[in-house]
Amino acid sequence: MAVGEFLQAQIARAQAENATGSWLEVLTTALDYRAWHEFGIERHQHGAWVPATGPASGGERVLAVSVPLFAAASAHYATAAPHAPRLVTLDEAFAGVDDDSRAKCLGLLHAFDLDVVMTSEREWACYPQVPGIAIAQLSRVDDIAAVLVTRWQWDGAERTRAPEPDRRTATEPNGHTAPEPDHRTATEPDHHTTPEPDHHTATEPDHHTTPEPDHHTATEPDHHTTPEPDHHTATEPAPAGSPEGPEPTPAENPAPGQDALWP
Repeated sequence: MAVGEFLQAQIARAQAENATGSWLEVLTTALDYRAWHEFGIERHQHGAWVPATGPASGGERVLAVSVPLFAAASAHYATAAPHAPRLVTLDEAFAGVDDDSRAKCLGLLHAFDLDVVMTSEREWACYPQVPGIAIAQLSRVDDIAAVLVTRWQWDGAERTRAPEPDRRTATEPNGHTAPEPDHRTATEPDHHTTPEPDHHTATEPDHHTTPEPDHHTATEPDHHTTPEPDHHTATEPAPAGSPEGPEPTPAENPAPGQDALWP
């Protein structure tokens, strides 16, 4: 309700100031939020408040605008949860400001408890007013499509090289190292390692391995293996005196002059 009333008041004021203007011109003027409010920044100098936009160097003007913005950000984050991030991003921070003023501004950011992410062509932020900061130095060479990242860290007294992160392994929330996924052992079917059905070992009858009946070993009479009667070895008696004939039987009552054993 309050927002609607505010916008209607802005439109009415724009119509009163430009009665002959078109509806598009009226709305463009009424909804330009840059004209809704006006902020004046002053500084206390020589015992009096003077406009901060007065005669000053470039660095002084930067400070005159930056410091109130830092204070406004700190006041805004004071309404958030205690552990909420208090992020402030700065691009080409403190350009044209001398080193002493840079150190004081960064110390002010620490005093406001703001989490600062900044880019700069020459600023390392290694001042005693800064208790700690992580630095990523970017370097490149012409005609090479790559950027070298060198990591540093500042602990308030000394700048040292920071260890490079190990990109080969990831860390799970429980602190254990998670191995990289092995696509060869993934749960998805692997067309390279999944054996295809072997028709020779399948449960269906294998015409190549199932022995066919062997007519030579069948239970039916085999005309090739059944011996025919051998007339030379038949059980018929052979003629007497032939080598194949039966041996003579000893005589029971030999005649006079006859061998007692053989006739």
